[in-house]
Amino acid sequence: MKEIHGTEGMSDEQRESTARITRLGNRGVRKAIERAHAAGLAVPFSKGGKIYFHWPDGTITDKRPEKYPQKAADSEGYGLMVAEKNQ
Repeated sequence: MKEIHGTEGMSDEQRESTARITRLGNRGVRKAIERAHAAGLAVPFSKGGKIYFHWPDGTITDKRPEKYPQKAADSEGYGLMVAEKNQ
């Protein structure tokens, strides 16, 4: 099993539980990114204290989108926020 940072001193059961929760969380993040990209949305992320946007075509930029497509904000109840210019 891959060692997870911060699990030193945990029992085997705690370590396995932590690994399972981590896998589930990672899977959820991957699915959310796939859904956002399928809806044409950029996925924001932070690196070194700076916010970047990863677009469905693979482009990564630090330029905030003027507006996300309205369809994506309304589709399937994802609750996505519409980013307005200069926010």
